[in-house]
Formats: sequence, structure tokens, C-alpha cells
Amino acid sequence: MEDTMEASMRVIMSWDYETSDISPNTSLFNHHSREEVLEFMRAVKDLHAALQYFSSTSNFSYHYPSHKKISLGGHSIFSLSDPSSGCNNNNNNNNDLAVFTVSNNNYHEDSTTEEASTMADLKLIADCMMSAGFGKKCLKIYKLTRRSFVEDALLKLGARKLKKSQVQKLDWETIDAKMTKWLNSIKICVKIFSHEKNLCEHLFSACTLPSVTESCFSDVCKESALILFRIPGKLAKHAKKSPDKIFKFLTLYEGMSQDTSEIEKIFSSEFTSVIRSQLRSSIGRVTEGVKTMEADFEAHVYKDSSKGVVSGGGIHPLTKYEMNYMVNLSYHASALDKILADYPVSLQSPLPESYFEGETMWSPVALHFAWLILILLGKLDSKSELCKDASLSYLFLANNLQYVVTKVKSTKLYNVLGEKWVNKHSSKVVQYAANYERMGWGRVISSLPKDLTVEISLDKVKECFKRFNVDFEEEYRKEVDWVVQDSKLRDKMKNSIIRKVDARYRKMYDKYKVVLAKTREKGKIDYVVKFTPEDLKNYLSDLLDGHEEDDVVSPSIEKVETTLHDRKENPVLQRRSRRLLLLAVVSSGIGEETYAPRNILKGKEESPSSKDSLEEMDEFFKDSIEKLLSKSKISPQEIDILVINVSMFASEPCLASRVVNHYKMRDDVKVYNLSGMGCSASLISISIVQSVFKHEKERYALVVTSESLSSNWYTGNDRSMILSNCLFRSGGSAILLTNKWGLRKKAMLKLKCLVRTHHGGRDDSYGCCMQMEDSVGRLGFHLSKNLPISAARCLVDNLKELAPKILPTKEVVRFVLAVMARRFFSGPNKQAGNKPSINFKTGVEHFCIHTGGKAVIDGLGENLKLSEYDLEPARMTLHRFGNTSAGSLWYVLGYMESKKRLKKGDRVLMVSFGAGFKCNSCLWEVVRDLDGCDNVWKEFIEDYPPKNLANPYLEMFGWIQNEDASTFPEDHEAKMNYYQEKMN
Repeated sequence: MEDTMEASMRVIMSWDYETSDISPNTSLFNHHSREEVLEFMRAVKDLHAALQYFSSTSNFSYHYPSHKKISLGGHSIFSLSDPSSGCNNNNNNNNDLAVFTVSNNNYHEDSTTEEASTMADLKLIADCMMSAGFGKKCLKIYKLTRRSFVEDALLKLGARKLKKSQVQKLDWETIDAKMTKWLNSIKICVKIFSHEKNLCEHLFSACTLPSVTESCFSDVCKESALILFRIPGKLAKHAKKSPDKIFKFLTLYEGMSQDTSEIEKIFSSEFTSVIRSQLRSSIGRVTEGVKTMEADFEAHVYKDSSKGVVSGGGIHPLTKYEMNYMVNLSYHASALDKILADYPVSLQSPLPESYFEGETMWSPVALHFAWLILILLGKLDSKSELCKDASLSYLFLANNLQYVVTKVKSTKLYNVLGEKWVNKHSSKVVQYAANYERMGWGRVISSLPKDLTVEISLDKVKECFKRFNVDFEEEYRKEVDWVVQDSKLRDKMKNSIIRKVDARYRKMYDKYKVVLAKTREKGKIDYVVKFTPEDLKNYLSDLLDGHEEDDVVSPSIEKVETTLHDRKENPVLQRRSRRLLLLAVVSSGIGEETYAPRNILKGKEESPSSKDSLEEMDEFFKDSIEKLLSKSKISPQEIDILVINVSMFASEPCLASRVVNHYKMRDDVKVYNLSGMGCSASLISISIVQSVFKHEKERYALVVTSESLSSNWYTGNDRSMILSNCLFRSGGSAILLTNKWGLRKKAMLKLKCLVRTHHGGRDDSYGCCMQMEDSVGRLGFHLSKNLPISAARCLVDNLKELAPKILPTKEVVRFVLAVMARRFFSGPNKQAGNKPSINFKTGVEHFCIHTGGKAVIDGLGENLKLSEYDLEPARMTLHRFGNTSAGSLWYVLGYMESKKRLKKGDRVLMVSFGAGFKCNSCLWEVVRDLDGCDNVWKEFIEDYPPKNLANPYLEMFGWIQNEDASTFPEDHEAKMNYYQEKMN
């Protein structure tokens, strides 16, 4: 035994820090290999065993070296941040935070894993210190080290102590962000606590008192755990409550509840009871917040006092709001069920308890959802009384209840409320639909005899037909703008009406039409029998075709395709106005892939907002300007001059300022914002830049031209205004101009001259194109009959000034001599023969003509003696993009570029017209060959020109172009089936 003590002492003395360069506060593992440390620990263990053995022997005596003092605590053997060598306390990434995993296995020195090896070492150290009498010091070092690690780990995960004064100052966005961060970190934190408990139990398992382990774990984790679990409670308590915030609270509740059992298991001892209490307190505060917000939502629905009547008996905004809210709640049904377990349905509602009879829903959340829907139905019932027509009231109730049922069936609400609830309320929809049919069409059906086997007099037959005509027309006019937004319900209701009305009417018509035809005077039958059964069926088929609105807002610009099929006919339009629109559509030259704002396609043209116009402009600005700057490799800060023209929309701040703000342009940029300039605004903008360039050199100018249709779509019946709807479409362009000498060879075009002509001094020219209100106050764009004359006169004056500047002298002299010869040598009949014309092709190779319409293109082509090759770019632009106002010239130019028509030295003439009345023109010279680079035509240039430009509706409605206007009767009641006969 004495030999063992001597050997142990030699090993221990070799670690004496007084005779080595090792600091007494340095970890054993920092300067020695694992084998050396294990040898040291075994020596200590052997020495301790030998001392205990000899201490029991009275005659034992052993002398230590006088100048040495053996101290196991000389080295800080527990100064480890984490037993895992992979732990990195300086890493701020939560995902990289090393959490040491401890299992219940026994660790051995010969274990091959790093984890087992480390744990065995720590266990050996702890046991040695405990057995050597350094237990308190061991626990102290362990607590300090591990507490520091846990605190640092939770800080990196965002678990910081929140003071009441700090939380009270936070806005909802910040609170929401903190809740999200807490939810993202809670699982990692729980894992840290679990690992700490396992580590503590493993290292100090040799302690005879179980309370030592629990106390140690509590000292390490209690403060950090309390800070962590106080956070959601404080945030929930001080956040401002509103129904829209309930979903975040429910998510927070779910995150806390999901880990509650594991947390209570980890902190199950008496020492950590305060942590369990804190967790339950925070969950309670979140629960109270949910209950408060749910009560506020219920009160909001119950107290709704809006008096507005929904157009056409459609879906009430309150219905959409509540059902969308409840659909989102249904995703948290399990959590809400636990919260509402002690939150009974309010007994303060005037709704009778019979509403709940027969329901087999026993869960709190199902009962609560059913109660909310019943409150909604009660409010809808009171709102239906605001409808002046009884049949409209039932249609309103059927629409809204069908919306509720559809929402329940297609979402997780179905799992909560169940099939029985759905079937019960679906039957109520059928009842409402039947009541609508009875109240609305009962009188029409009753005007026809029930039993046609009974013979009645001819006068009685005529009286039946006349009464039916009056009743049907009255009911049809009343319901022409009524809607049923659910397609299945709409089809069922229409089929039921058609089946009942058409069946009786067809039998009566077939039985008496021959008799009436024999006795009638010429034409008089139209006043007795106004409808054939086919006419009747067609009219009834048009009923209730409401335009469904999407709940999700989409981008503002969309392609206009199959619009005539998808959109309901405007009920305001009269028959002759419809005929004019039909004539314009089939002969406009516009194709089926033009573009229009979203609010028009959704049927919201009667109630446009400033937001609609701004979204339309923003989408265009961001797309066109960014593409131009990217292609030109120029930053927005390099722009010196900005000119924006949008004629029919003026905002405050102006659109130009909006662009400057979005692209953060320089403070000294010169800005011009034009409005009211009409389709000629592009060349006016070019003229402004030209004037600025004369005085400022080496500058960049950005010209942006477009038009806003969102708030300028005419919804009235004035025939002078509805034509603009057929012609104008969304679009625009961005143009980059410069007078930098070094870029002259890189440019595409060079401006040679520009001429502006303004006939605003003439009253007839000034008023031929004007934005104004019609007789009932609907804003629109008036096009007068004087427009062609004013345009021709302004064009002539413009070309008089332009021709000498762009044509060769030879052509000008020829024209002058021809005019003089006709004037002096034609004799008394000076008007005989053809008028002399000037040949613009002698000075111009390409013509960019304003795409104001097919008639405008044809007229300019005829007056300028242009071929179909010259007019092709304008016709194709009109067909593909429509009249995009001031931007149309650049679409025409883009077509020429994509077709590789523009060669170096070619001259391009642009001609445009605008309200006021204005005609502007300019001549460009092509600087270099343009070989069809990237522009708006890139994706479909190969498809142009198409083989046939005819409108697809021309085949169906082309006959209208050959009809005499007198064949269209003014009297609405005279020939209601005229169109149908022609189409057949």
C-alpha cells in the first residue's frame, strides 16, 4: 500500500502548478492529453483510498514533503463552457448553437464516441472531487459554468428580460415580431433545459441526497426559464386587442401548449415549481386575450348597423368578413376548443334558443361557431327588410346563406360543424330560392291559363298575351341587374323559372299562334305576341348572371380576352346604344388580346377609386422604366429631365413626383407632369425636352407616356361617349433621350424636326373631343360629329408647315407648279379634275400613324397616298394593343424595329392627334441599322401580320353593318326579338 501511495504522490506532484508554468485557474484539459489527465485522476483516487485505509490503522505514519501541499482543487477542472467540444459560445446563429446530448447510458473510458468519452471524464472528475471532500466547490464551479452557458444560449435565441414600461411602448408590429421569434426558439430552449437536467443527473448521480441534483439544476436554469416564460405573458397582456390579432394569439397558445407537458416534466421538482406557475400564468394571459378578442368580434357582428343595400341582392360585406374570419379561426379549432371550454355561449342575444335544437355538436368550438353564424343570419334577416321588393329580399337571403354554406363545405369549418349542420342550412337556401321564385315570377306564371284544354275566346287569348307581356317585361326589367354568384345555385334557380314559365307559355303559343296569325291585321300581331318561346328562353337565360368578385386582389392590368362572354351586359345601355357598340366592335380593327385595368374586368367600373388608378400607373411605370434603364445601362440618378404625360388622371403629389420618389432620383432633376394633352402628348413631351436641350448640354431625359383607364371607363348611355370604351386600351412607353455628343453613334434615332399645330381657338375644334358628364352625371369622353372635319383641317395646316422642312426641294416645287397650273389653266370649271397632291414618300421611308381607330388609319393612308405596306405597322398595333393614346406611336415604331425595317439613314414620320384640337408631327432619322432588338413585340412578332384581321364577332354580327338605321325601332317594346332573329 505504501508503494501505491508513493507512486500516486509522484504523479500528483508532477502537476504542481508552483513548479510548472501552468496557471492555477487553468483547466486540466488545456495543456495535457486525455491519457495524462486520466492518470492524474486515478492517482488521486488511489491516494484517497490508501489514506482511508491507513487512517483506520493506529500505527500508520506518513510524512509529506514539508514544502508541498496537495490540493485537488488547484486546477479549475470544471471551467468548461460545455462538455461538448463542438460548442461555440460566440456563434450568433441559433441553428449552430451546440446543445450537448445526454442519454441514460453508462459511459465508459473505452467508449469510442466523443460524447461518451467526455461524459466519462466529467463523471470521473465529479466523483473524485466528491470523494476527496471538494463536493461544494465542485457544485459551485458547475453551477457558475452551466448557468453562464444557459444564459448565453437563451440570449442568442432572443430570450431577454422585458420590463413593463418597455412592453407598453411597443407597437403591434414589434410585438408580433417578438411573438414569432419566441415561437421559433421555444423548442430549442426546451431542448437545452432537458439536456441540462440530464447532464446534472448524470454527473451527480453518486450523491446520496436526491435534492442535491434538483437544487443544482434549479440554480442553473431557473432564472433563464422564468425570463423565457414571462415573455409571452407580458406581450399578451400589454398588446392592444382587436379581432384581427386573434390568430397570432392562437398560434402563440398552440406553441406554448404543445410543449407544456414536456416543460412540466423537466421542471417537476419542488425547487422549480415557480417555473411551472409562471408558464401557466402566461398561458392564462394568452387565453384571456383570445377570449377578449373573440367577444369583441361577436359584439362587432351583433352591433353592425349598416343600412346600405347590396346591389342586385348580392353577398353582403358583413357575410364575407365574418365567414373569412371564421375560416381562419377553423385552422386553430383544437386550440380554440380548449380555450372556450369554460366560455359558454352568451345568453344576452335576442335569438331564441330554438336555433340550437336538434344540433348534435357538443364541443365548445362547434357550439361557438354555430352561434356566430346564427348571429350573422339574424343580422342578414334584418338587412333583407331594407330591400323594397320582397323577391329581392329572399334572393338576398339565398345568396348570403349559400355563401355561408359553401364556405363551410369547402374549408375546415366542415370538420367542426359537420354534415348535419350543412344539410340543415342547405335546405333553408332551397326555401329562400323557392320564395324568391314565388314572389317574383308567380304573377307572370299566373297570367297564363292553367288548363289549356278548356277553350277560351280569342279576345280572352289576346288579353292573356297582353297581360303576360306587361308582367314579364316589368319583372325582367326589375331583375335585369340581380345576381346569384354561386353558379350551381344560379343554374338551379334559372332552370326552375324557365321550366315553369316556358312550359305554360309554349303550350299557349303553339295552340293560338295560327289563329292569331289568321285574324291579325298586318303587323298587329307584334303587339299581342311579342315573344316566341325561344325569345322567352333567351331572356330568362340572361337573368341572375352576376359577376363574381375574387376575395384576393390581383395586379391591376390584365389581358382582355373573351370579355363579351365573361362579362354581364350593362343594364343601363339601351337597344340602339347596344347596336352602336356592336357596330363599333366588329369594325374597329381591334383584336382579342388587348389590355385593360383589373377593376374594369371585375365589373367595378361604376365605382373606381384613386387606388385603382395609382396601381395601374405603378405597374406600368415599374415595368417600362426598369426595362428601359436596364437595357440602356443607366441608373435613375443619371436622369436630368423627367417628363410624364397621363392625360386623364392627375394625382397629388403628381405622378412625376411618384416616379422620382420610387427611383430616388437626384434633387436637381427637372420634372414636367402633363395632363389633358390627349393622344398627342408624346410629341409634346419630346418638344419640351427639345427646348431644354437647346440650353443645357450633355443631359439625359426620360419621357414616360401612358393613359389611365381605371377611373375613366364610361358607364352611361350617351352614344357620343360609349365609343371610347371600344377604342381605348391600357398601355404606354418609356423613351430615353440625350444630347450627349459621345453617344450620337449609339443612339437609335435622331430628331430632325417637330411641328405642333393647335386649333383650340376654333369652337368646333375645341369641343370635338372633351371629357364631360352626360345628362345623368356619368363622366365620359365625348366625341362629336365634327371630329373628322376638325382632324382633317388640323392635319392640313400641320403638313403645310412640315412639308417644306422634310421634303426635297424638287418635290415642293413640283407641287407648287401643279397647284398654280390648276388654278390658272383649268378654265371656268376650276374644280374639275384631280387635285394636286404632294408625295411625302419622296422624303420619308416609314410612317408612324396614330392608331386612333381603323377609320383614322384609312383616312391618313388615303390622304397621304400610302400603301398597305406603309399602313401595316399601324394596323397591327391597333389589332394587338388597341388605341393606347399617346403611347401608340411607339408601339408602331416597335413593330417596324421588330420587323427589321429600319435601316441607317431612313426617315420616320410620326403623326398624332389630340383633344383641344391638336395635330403634332415630327421626323426622325435612323442612326444605325435596327435589327429587331428586345421590345414589346418580341414574343409574338412572328405571328404578325395574321392571315385574317377580322374580328371573331364579325361572322356573327357582321350583318349589322348592312342594316339601315330605320330598321332599328326606337320603341323598346316594338321588336324585342329583332337581334335574335338576325343572329338565327
